[in-house]
Amino acid sequence: MNKNPYYEPGVPPRTLFNIDFNSELELTYGRKWGAQTEVGNLKMVLVHRPREEDFPEEAIRDPVAYNFPEGLPDLKKMQEQHDGFVKILKEEDVEVVYLNPPTPPRGTYNILSFLSAPRETVVITGGAIIHREALGVKRGADLIHSRRLIELGCPILYTVHGKGVFSGGNIVWLDSQHVLVGLGIRTNTEGVRQVEPILRMAGVEEIHLVELAAPLRSRKHVVGGAAGFFHLDMCFGMANHGLAVLYPGAIPYNTLKYLEEKEIDVIEVPDEEMRNFACNLLPIRPGKVIIQSGNPYTVKEIKKTGVEVIEFDFSAFKKAAQDSPVPPCL
Repeated sequence: MNKNPYYEPGVPPRTLFNIDFNSELELTYGRKWGAQTEVGNLKMVLVHRPREEDFPEEAIRDPVAYNFPEGLPDLKKMQEQHDGFVKILKEEDVEVVYLNPPTPPRGTYNILSFLSAPRETVVITGGAIIHREALGVKRGADLIHSRRLIELGCPILYTVHGKGVFSGGNIVWLDSQHVLVGLGIRTNTEGVRQVEPILRMAGVEEIHLVELAAPLRSRKHVVGGAAGFFHLDMCFGMANHGLAVLYPGAIPYNTLKYLEEKEIDVIEVPDEEMRNFACNLLPIRPGKVIIQSGNPYTVKEIKKTGVEVIEFDFSAFKKAAQDSPVPPCL
């Protein structure tokens, strides 16, 4: 137990109105929770190893309705690649924790089949903003995330509710004060309105909105073209401080000009590498990044800047439209 520095013998306990929450974070919650950057020393990630029970019979019968427009992924291959990815993270001294959802993982309306990409919850300085899913087949995953983060000791700063929807894959940090937020089929204006004051309290000065194109009723591919982009991190990512990787066919021109004003260098990803998830990379520390293998142009351009690149095969996850894990603690 920590000694109370505000204790005075025989005096009523002091009201600590002027003591900042974050100054007591480690004393209360055991660690300084925070991930207010895309590029930092990655210390902890939350992952979920795909399981057979994560693919309900309904998804097998109607994969399109369960957001698998190109058919169900190969579960065995997903598991093998997931294990390889976790091995790389551990070799880089990253603490790996598992989501540990119930079996089967029941959501609001159905068995959830999208838990392998926990980059939905947003972890910022001081704790977590719990997302709210836009799709009925995903709704209810927020409860699983909340319970696990509470078990880990991470403070819950806010839960998106009402008619707001917000996905962590739609927020990309340029730095700790400037963020891009994607608006589209996974994040709506009401969700952004709710999250904005929490981000402001954490020190964010500017929130730049990026409107993402998406289909209304048809989707033949996972990403790009007529399939649009459901997450900003599918077409925009930070490879290092001041270095962005993006697909120009998805990023509005006003956003490109905004990046130019912020002195962000840009690598423009070609069509074929966008479909190979080149933008959906994961920095593990300044100057070192993990990227989907098979993106020679993007890798070459990143390496030109002096950044070390680890290429890894995530191909089984592409069918499932899965992206990288959320880094809960940096």
